[in-house]
Amino acid sequence: AYDGEDLFGIVGKYQGEFHGYYISDHGQDNLGLGRNGLQPKGDNRGRVQIRHRHDLLNNLSLFGEAGFISDRNFLEQWYEDEFDRKKDNETRLMLEQKFDNVAWSIFAQPQLNDFENSTEWYPKGDIFALAEPVFGGPITWTSHSSAGYARLHRADTPSDPADVFTPLPYYGDVNGEVVMTRSEVTLPFTAGPFVVAPFAMSEIAHWGEDLTGNSLDRF
Repeated sequence: AYDGEDLFGIVGKYQGEFHGYYISDHGQDNLGLGRNGLQPKGDNRGRVQIRHRHDLLNNLSLFGEAGFISDRNFLEQWYEDEFDRKKDNETRLMLEQKFDNVAWSIFAQPQLNDFENSTEWYPKGDIFALAEPVFGGPITWTSHSSAGYARLHRADTPSDPADVFTPLPYYGDVNGEVVMTRSEVTLPFTAGPFVVAPFAMSEIAHWGEDLTGNSLDRF
């Protein structure tokens, strides 16, 4: 783990962590009822995990992480608590800026682990506005818009046919542009001891490919 200021001359505080592990494993994986005696994909097993954050000037923040795992069952066999409870191992790079009630971000997310279901982004941008008064009145406007190019990746089947694997129906090998804008207007008011907030919401969205490979629009 590390932290400091002005890394490579870039102004701002930073912090991060690195974790690496390698084992030459000639045994079998025992992962519970019905999943004992599984043969790993290969003898060379391990993982590399890097997470980094750099807070820059003007409320800019840079986030980066990389998570490579040698095979499908490595974490469950050697890091069961992390496998059960902790954040997924992902690879992504994101730049984000926040000011007042507005924020924007742009990030890219490839996939290093083909045995996991994933959505890759090349890249994706988002902008948020939270509870902005409309013409200075009591009505507030909240919005979220995004645009990006996505690739949906279905996990590869296990190398050991005795391992449990059921493909998820909502993951298919499709890709395309994804564009969306969502808005909400709210009129909050007090009624005795209560705060009541009636609202109206709308969304317009477009997918270059749906799960059947056709384009899809939604309002």
